[in-house]
Amino acid sequence: MSQVIEHYVFDSPTLLAMSGDKQASGNKQVSGLVHAAACSDDVRLWVPVL
Repeated sequence: MSQVIEHYVFDSPTLLAMSGDKQASGNKQVSGLVHAAACSDDVRLWVPVL
C-alpha cells in the first residue's frame, strides 16, 4: 500500500498576509507550519522562492 503525501502550496500574498509586518502571532503561524511540515513524513510545504 502506498503512502499518501499531503502537499500544501502557499503563494506570496498568503505568506505575506500570514507573517504580517506588525503581528508576532503571524510569524508564529508561519513558523509552526514550517516546523510541522519538517517533522512529518507525509506532509510537504511548498513556498515560492523569489
